[in-house]
Amino acid sequence: MSHPINDMVKENLSERFGDMTLNQFEDWLKSCKDVSTDAYTVYNRLIYLRQRWVQEMFDSYPDS
Repeated sequence: MSHPINDMVKENLSERFGDMTLNQFEDWLKSCKDVSTDAYTVYNRLIYLRQRWVQEMFDSYPDS
């Protein structure tokens, strides 16, 4: 069951960022991170997640 406020947030985000690629979104966050603590936090978390994903992909390869 969804909550009306969650639906409004999702709709707003979809309207604002729905046509962006992940790289475009990352670039936008990077440009805003010095003036917005929220953008700074999201940008850093996104970079962290990307690094973790790469590490997990690397670790999943066989050793030989």
